[in-house]
Amino acid sequence: MSTVSLPEHLHATLLALIEPSPLLPLEISSAVSLHVKKPIEESSAEIPYDTLRNVSNWAQTEDAIALLRERGLNPSEYLMISLLAGTIYAPSSRPPPVISIPDPEEQQRRDRKAISALINALFSILGVGVAAWYAAGASGWRDEWKVLFSIFASIVVALAEGGLYLIWTGRPAKQKHSKGGLSKKREDTPPAEIDADAVAKEGDKNDGTIRKRATAQHASEEISM
Repeated sequence: MSTVSLPEHLHATLLALIEPSPLLPLEISSAVSLHVKKPIEESSAEIPYDTLRNVSNWAQTEDAIALLRERGLNPSEYLMISLLAGTIYAPSSRPPPVISIPDPEEQQRRDRKAISALINALFSILGVGVAAWYAAGASGWRDEWKVLFSIFASIVVALAEGGLYLIWTGRPAKQKHSKGGLSKKREDTPPAEIDADAVAKEGDKNDGTIRKRATAQHASEEISM
């Protein structure tokens, strides 16, 4: 969320909109009251940029201009350029969301695959129905039983094809969800903490070893002399 510093002149300008009685609409007045308080020491050091923009948009309406003039306020002081004068703008530290642009060629390929899958499913259903009809006829079944058997076989194949189609269409969404969950898990994993006491003990241990080696080397040199 982008913020703007709240110097004394901006504090006084905004305070006139809520004291002694609020002129702003309830939603905007509540947002301003969260950051602008009397005395100034109790106010926030910053105020959201969107709040100032809402105040400016309201101040340019005819009803707002009339209310401001009734209270003896200058409507031009509530224009955005006037509100931002002498302030420090702090952009949002949160990066904007990444909007993925779909690839038209990839979408066309997926559409062609979906159409091909539907056509294959229709041919499979019709083929199984015809095959069941001839198989029932070869077994000497009556026509009504042949029809029922063909319909039953076609329904079974249609259910199977529908299940496979749902699995095929739901696979890309699951892959995207798993990738997003993995990246979020990596972001949420806190960095490994370093045990300062262990590092200090290890350093003291190495320092003592070096001192012992230096003392032994010095003693051997004195003996040789």
